[in-house]
Amino acid sequence: MSNAAVFEFSQDDDRARLRISGDWTLRTIAACDAPLRRIASELGPRPLILELHELGEIDTAGALILDRTIRRSECGEAAARFPQIILGEHAHARALLGLARQWHAPCPPPPGPPLALRELLERVGRASADLFAEIAQSLAFIGELAVKTTSATALPYKLRWASITRHVEATGLDALPIVAALSLSIGMVLAFLIGVQLQDYGATPFTVELVAIAMMREFGVVLAAIVMAGRTCSAFAAEIGAMRMQQEIDALRVMGLDPMEVLVIPRLLGLVVALPILALVATIAGTIGGALISWTVMGITPGAFLTRLESFVPISNLWVGLGKAPVFAAVITVIGCRQGMLVERDVISMGARVTAAVVQAIFAVIMIDAAAAIIFQRVGL
Repeated sequence: MSNAAVFEFSQDDDRARLRISGDWTLRTIAACDAPLRRIASELGPRPLILELHELGEIDTAGALILDRTIRRSECGEAAARFPQIILGEHAHARALLGLARQWHAPCPPPPGPPLALRELLERVGRASADLFAEIAQSLAFIGELAVKTTSATALPYKLRWASITRHVEATGLDALPIVAALSLSIGMVLAFLIGVQLQDYGATPFTVELVAIAMMREFGVVLAAIVMAGRTCSAFAAEIGAMRMQQEIDALRVMGLDPMEVLVIPRLLGLVVALPILALVATIAGTIGGALISWTVMGITPGAFLTRLESFVPISNLWVGLGKAPVFAAVITVIGCRQGMLVERDVISMGARVTAAVVQAIFAVIMIDAAAAIIFQRVGL
């Protein structure tokens, strides 16, 4: 029969003493739990002497409740000034108290000064290392995709034409209404702002050239690419990420299929075909929007608009804009598919990767377009 767990606690200005007796096991310690909690909260920074001379049996439950009491001042300077003292020998008590101490969470490190120079440099260094690692991994992904796409297109019978056609429809035809409506609105706003400014100088007819060149070279393809970055890039990342979470990509590898050939290449070729079509539609819609505003606000009739467009706007501007569409399509596909491949086994990772895919795709489109505009201007295109 177990003896009840009993303790005697006394303290003075210099130290506190806890003498325990009886059996300290799971069956007997219930009555001691609340008093020991109260004692631990009231001890303050003074050493505690634990006497084990009269201790009977003890198990891990008893060791945990005793360890909780004697470690109340181990964190901070008080631990160095007031070490705990255990008196008495017992066959199992010291070992079980040591085991209980191992499972207790260590003391948190002292907080450092906010925005310290060392911490700032460490954060900058970690961010730089992560950036270089991201660039290296992206280049490796691009290289693998380029090699496998080249080998697949060299043997057309190896391509998955049904999947490519489906992605052309999903990324291109289904997006035509939103791209056309957005470009029409942008063309109208652009023509209105330009026309109002030019009216003050009597140069309203130049609205035609400015709107047409802007839509052909920049706005048409960029608007289509940004819509694809938000709509299609996120879809690619979510679709492949869901397959990663459900281990379907691992199943493809087990069946001897290359996920790059099954998942990435059809999406790449589908968007490379679809985005130039969307860019052309966006250019036409934006130009129509500019013609409507020119007619209704500035009195430039549609016939006059088309005549001036044909006479003063070289068709090379359209080819410059459409030439950037396949590059944007490749960048959007690479970013979306790679972020999808990086999804872990939880939905938090899914959300983070989809968000990263959209942000990176939009940023890449804008930066590439800016660089292309400077290059084309330098070479006279």
